[in-house]
Amino acid sequence: MPSGPSGPSPSTWCFSPGIRQVEEVCARTGHSQVDVIGHDLGGLIARHYVQRLGGDTRAHTLVTLGTPHGGTRIAPLLSAHPLVRQMCPDSEVITELRQPAPDCHTRFIAFWSDVDQLMIPAVTARIDHPDVISQNIRVNGIGHLALAVHSAVATGIHEALDTADEASAGASGAFSKLPKPRNCRTSIEHPAKDARTVSRKTAKCPLP
Repeated sequence: MPSGPSGPSPSTWCFSPGIRQVEEVCARTGHSQVDVIGHDLGGLIARHYVQRLGGDTRAHTLVTLGTPHGGTRIAPLLSAHPLVRQMCPDSEVITELRQPAPDCHTRFIAFWSDVDQLMIPAVTARIDHPDVISQNIRVNGIGHLALAVHSAVATGIHEALDTADEASAGASGAFSKLPKPRNCRTSIEHPAKDARTVSRKTAKCPLP
């Protein structure tokens, strides 16, 4: 388990309730994996769990909304809380997420907005890592808080997850053909890596 100078990484203990929820959903549904959706810091914590703590064995797809994958320069101004500081570009968690992750099997879908005031720069909400299977979806004209509740984004999430499921059962590369959310202008970028063909059962598990 990754640790800092004073113990476990902040994201480790913060995601503990989420880990329990994932395990509960798997036990209740009989599915071996779930799809996880995280907004802002929640997405960063979930990614750390998936990419650094072995959570890819449970997470089929991780969807993030307005998550500072590269850190945001506004973080030092928001709070002195240790967890919020993990959103700084040079934080322990961001540094760990830049490290190689050749064995991470989870698919990542990152929704980012061109008008997200909390992501500085806006493109920091994209996932740019050579080892992970990722898709970045730009959403125009939707603010940071609205990403979590906007109907067009919700539709896009459902469609993206359905396409990711089809890609798991179909040919490699199908993951690059994600549909655009309806009623919302988007720019869908190519994944960092071709899809791997893996058969998985999936249950949806949004983070609170």
